[in-house]
Amino acid sequence: MSLAFWALASFAVAVASLQLATAWRFRGFYRPIDSDVPSERPPISLIAPLSGDAPGLASRLVGLLGATRPGDQLLLAVETAGDPAHALAQRLRRDHPERDIEVVLAGEAGRRMGKPHALAAALPRAAHELLAFVDDDVELEAAVLDEGARTAGPTVSGGVGAAFALPYYAGSGPLGGGLVAAYTNYAFVPNMGAVALQGAPRFIVGGFWVTTRLALAAAGGLEPHTRTVRYDAAIGRALHAAGYRNRPLRRTVRLAHESLGPAAGARHVLQRLTLLRAEGLPLYLFVAASWNPLAWALAAGLAGWAAPAVPTALAAGVVGVVAVARSGVVLALNGSAYRALPRARFLGVTLAYEALVAPWLFALAAFRRP
Repeated sequence: MSLAFWALASFAVAVASLQLATAWRFRGFYRPIDSDVPSERPPISLIAPLSGDAPGLASRLVGLLGATRPGDQLLLAVETAGDPAHALAQRLRRDHPERDIEVVLAGEAGRRMGKPHALAAALPRAAHELLAFVDDDVELEAAVLDEGARTAGPTVSGGVGAAFALPYYAGSGPLGGGLVAAYTNYAFVPNMGAVALQGAPRFIVGGFWVTTRLALAAAGGLEPHTRTVRYDAAIGRALHAAGYRNRPLRRTVRLAHESLGPAAGARHVLQRLTLLRAEGLPLYLFVAASWNPLAWALAAGLAGWAAPAVPTALAAGVVGVVAVARSGVVLALNGSAYRALPRARFLGVTLAYEALVAPWLFALAAFRRP
């Protein structure tokens, strides 16, 4: 057991150090931007797929309109008129007759994925060359929309295919939403962001992204991806294959806190891990090994407790060192890359998720298919 302790402890400390360095590199990319003063940009057609009546949706729709400018177009795509989101979209259009707002009925998705189906239905109604796509749980800011336009606009040189913003969960709510935030904010996003910062990533993250009609057409449009679960990653690959470069934005976007209980939150994370598993076993095993150093530290602590030759204080010290490193990731990203989050927000739930929940979810997802 002594050998097992030293092997697990060394691995846990090494992975925790790597994750802390990754978070600091990711944080450095999102250093404060000097000014949010609007600059000149071409008009945008902003397309949002809507569904249901999630808490805060009405206020987020108002926020979408507030992020745009008078010359922009807002397209709100809903599958059917019976969807509660349809009434909210129509109310926004009626309340702002001076703005270019259109509600598009996409029809039933059937075997298609709901979001790309709605986006594909709304795309022909877009009036402008510059296109932006945003999920209905994103709290969009004007500065993010403007940066996307400057990064991927039709006058930008360098062949940018799509400019995308990495997301993070903010706000407060039930524990299950905290589990989703722990996974997204402090495992998925900093690691995917680190990959994106290596160069021109072959993927995009679909919460908010901007492209041009020309680039999207060169990549085959939206229609080929309406049956794809990870449609955003597929679009990113298609843009890359067409000779375009995808670029992350210097601002992240806030997502509304998921109103989920503990079991529902765990299922939500499990679904996301299942999508990662679909990318192939080698990648999944690498992710499982490197994203959860606190779980490895606890395993080391248990091995040390069971080994008479290992002092109890040493076994506990390994767990403590890794817990401090994982806390450092939260403290490094909150208030910087995640500008709306207080420093210690989600700290406790992140440590609990990684130590007690993540190992079981990763084990279950290894045997599932999307």
